[in-house]
Amino acid sequence: MDNLPLVFRNNFLRYFELSQYESFRSLSLASQSSAARAQKIADGEFDKSSVGPGIFTIDRMCRNLGCTPNDLLGYSTPSSSAPTAERIGEPTVEKLVQCYVRSAGHISGFSDYLHYCQIYDEPKDERIFLKVSGRLALASRAANTTDVGYLQDQFFKFDAETRRAIYDGQRTAWENGFGVEAVFLNHPMPERGKRAKFDFLRAAFKTTMADNSKGLVVWCTVVDQ
Repeated sequence: MDNLPLVFRNNFLRYFELSQYESFRSLSLASQSSAARAQKIADGEFDKSSVGPGIFTIDRMCRNLGCTPNDLLGYSTPSSSAPTAERIGEPTVEKLVQCYVRSAGHISGFSDYLHYCQIYDEPKDERIFLKVSGRLALASRAANTTDVGYLQDQFFKFDAETRRAIYDGQRTAWENGFGVEAVFLNHPMPERGKRAKFDFLRAAFKTTMADNSKGLVVWCTVVDQ
């Protein structure tokens, strides 16, 4: 699976959040591009484009964000630009476990990857409780939305077996600190004209949030067939 567009967007969002800019529009205008260009990058409108947002536009945006195009593409050094190289900004189970261990389970440890994740409250009474869905989270991409209300509602439309698997997985992670498992999803979304059908790997980590409450950071990725 080609994850380069997601790595690029994740790094773009991270550098934007660290910058002086308060809106994507202001970044676009400061970079001498159309007012909506940075917003389109953030929304993934160039993910499958054969021409992309334009290298000169990206160079100007990088200068304003204080980074380089290589930073956005996830290249740690010029020699790491080979197709098989591991890119900075791309999560794996191993990286997330490392984040969990090194931060002693604090949300700050996951900061590089939160755009890929969802955050839940404690699962209980056979229900899960979504709080945040990152732009690059699998569920957000599958449904083309980060709307918490919509995504939460989809859980109750899953078949009973899928609901049980998701709930049990979250409950186990909450009780044990973290958990990893594979789940098959075959879920229609007629209101969006599509169906979510794939095997996916889910890693969940019980985490101390910034306000010292507890939450569950969940990352999912499609298992290639």
